Order: sequence, then C-alpha cells, then structure tokens
Amino acid sequence: MKASIFLALAILVITVVAVPADDKGQEDLKKKMMKHLGEVRRFFREDPLGQKIIDQFQEMISIAKAIRQRIRKRLGEYLKGLENE
Repeated sequence: MKASIFLALAILVITVVAVPADDKGQEDLKKKMMKHLGEVRRFFREDPLGQKIIDQFQEMISIAKAIRQRIRKRLGEYLKGLENE
C-alpha cells in the first residue's frame, strides 16, 4: 500500500515538473507588478500626500523607538530592584 502511494506521488511530481510553464503569463504578471511598484514608488516620492504619509511614518517610528527605550530603562530598573531584594 505504501509503495503504491509513493509511486502515485512520484508520477504526480514528474507530470507537474514536465508541464511547461506559461512564460507569457509570467512575463505579463512581472510587467504588471513592476508597473504597480513603480507607481507606488512615484506616489511616495512625488505626490505631496505621499510625502506627508512618509513624514507621519517616520514620526511614528521615532515615537516607537522612544517608547521602547523608556520601557527598557524601566524594566532594567525593576530587575535591578528585584536583584537587590
């Protein structure tokens, strides 16, 4: 029984590998994705709204870093207090 399952899986793998890939469909998909990525990049670089979004994200990242530093500092103080007890 196990041998027949293994044989069936092997045949399935061989047939999947043997089927030629549709290169035209793949290239069209690549072109569409590259075009979309270019549009997104251009939006964030040139559009005023995109630049404001970038500024907001950068501010959010700096706030998150400050919060992380405060948490680490307080946690360190707390752990030192536990060690002293």
